[in-house]
Amino acid sequence: MKQEEVVQNLKKNLNTAIILLKEPMKKHTSFKVGGVADIYIKASQIEDIQSVVKVATQNNLPLNIIGNGSNILVQDNGIRGIVLEVGVNKQNFQQQEEEMIVTVRSRC
Repeated sequence: MKQEEVVQNLKKNLNTAIILLKEPMKKHTSFKVGGVADIYIKASQIEDIQSVVKVATQNNLPLNIIGNGSNILVQDNGIRGIVLEVGVNKQNFQQQEEEMIVTVRSRC
């Protein structure tokens, strides 16, 4: 699936998430440096986060999950695939065999 089709699919499936294309990462990091993300999504609802992960997996797209952007550096050539900014108050990571289980509580 082409990037434009992926974005259209995401727009249909997301409730309140913000989707930006070719988004400069310097706007989203505390160091204010870095190239563009192919697709930048800001989500805080569990359903939106699940949909993004599902679409990325189904389309074999790289998925980079970030918090508020502090203490990350992005190369000048940017990030391919999807960058998902997860707006949460609390998260829990659990490794189960070859899967990572992420539990989050939204700010909303």
